[in-house]
Amino acid sequence: RPILRIEERVRWDFKSGTEGWTAKHHCTAEAKGGVLAVQSSGGDPYLEGPGMKVKGPVVIKARIRGKETGNGAFYFCTEKSRAWGEDKSAHFTLKQDGEWEEVEVPLQRGDTLIRLRIDPGGAPGAIEVDYIAGSTVHKHPLEIVEVKAEGRKVTATVRNHAEGTTRTVTGAA
Repeated sequence: RPILRIEERVRWDFKSGTEGWTAKHHCTAEAKGGVLAVQSSGGDPYLEGPGMKVKGPVVIKARIRGKETGNGAFYFCTEKSRAWGEDKSAHFTLKQDGEWEEVEVPLQRGDTLIRLRIDPGGAPGAIEVDYIAGSTVHKHPLEIVEVKAEGRKVTATVRNHAEGTTRTVTGAA
């Protein structure tokens, strides 16, 4: 379905501290110079963000840089599924060349996001996060599910996500 608009609902830019982000495993974190400076001490560093409410589907954007090996991931919890798990994760690739990278990760679930965790890499070293933002993705409510043509007869099936209905229409071409 086409995207009608993307509405930023939450943003952490670390200009006034860690803004509720805390180091939880194999790392330390502090706000320094308008960035979240993360020092990883092992192979599985991660930080958890503060509570929030962002209606899904959601896209997470972040600006990150580091020089260590390993890719990153965002894990999330929703109102309906409150435990961390691989089924609620989205992975991203980092060049890890010391240059700033924009990361954009879609979280396609329709449920409301209530917690976010970032796993910024997979090795010891320094990582900086300039910002993390979460946005609601507003998609067009209509989806063309199927179109069939037999001679001059055309049948179309359309799903209306706003109403939760599906309708099939037949006509002549």
